[in-house]
Amino acid sequence: MKLSPFIRDIVTTTVTSFLTIIALVVVTRLLAEGLGPEGFGAYSLARRILSTVDPFSTVLMGVAVTRFVALTRETRTQYAFLVAGIILGVIPSMGIFLFGYSLKSKITLLVFHSESYMRLMLATLIMIVCYSFFVVLYGFYRGMGRMEKANVWQLGVIGIGPVIIAWVFADSGQVDTIILLMAILLGSSIRPLAFHTVRAFNESLTFIEIRRSAMELFRYGFPRVPGGVVFAGLLAIGPFLAPYFGTLKD
Repeated sequence: MKLSPFIRDIVTTTVTSFLTIIALVVVTRLLAEGLGPEGFGAYSLARRILSTVDPFSTVLMGVAVTRFVALTRETRTQYAFLVAGIILGVIPSMGIFLFGYSLKSKITLLVFHSESYMRLMLATLIMIVCYSFFVVLYGFYRGMGRMEKANVWQLGVIGIGPVIIAWVFADSGQVDTIILLMAILLGSSIRPLAFHTVRAFNESLTFIEIRRSAMELFRYGFPRVPGGVVFAGLLAIGPFLAPYFGTLKD
């Protein structure tokens, strides 16, 4: 019996999601044992910062790009949404990086209560930028119906890659190095994203087309930012407040 492309994509995506969840559990186990309570607390807080800031840094382009690319059959329009998604999904993350870097000492004290975590704070800011590249690329592949590529990227940079990093560096105690390597792994998505961006400009897109696409994406994604922040904040508020009542170990 031959599966239809739709059913095949559902099956492969479900399997990919399941394997990714298992990989994240393995990463958590390895780092919890290797880093110890304080190191793992710092790692968890850095990851919660990423998940909380993500709705702002990407304006939920992972969902918006997927939707609008999938709704059109014209290659030129699909690429216009890609370029607009990069503008809306990456530039805000770079703004967050510059803002965080300019106030790195104060933000490090606010979040980690010690300037000794300065390198971890910088690695987290880099991860925010690199994650935005991955989000736009993943959304574009999903919208184009290229689920095999989307699943490979998800399993590689969210699942298998972090497992390898955790396996090698868990006992080092270098939380900043672990976060930075995971950021570089996410940042590797910039290569195929750049390739598709070049193809987009080969379509001779006009500024008006890109602006129109950006407005559509913004109208769809921005109203959903508060909901994303609240949901992520519910999971981040505990780790964020913990150091105020004790230490990162607590």
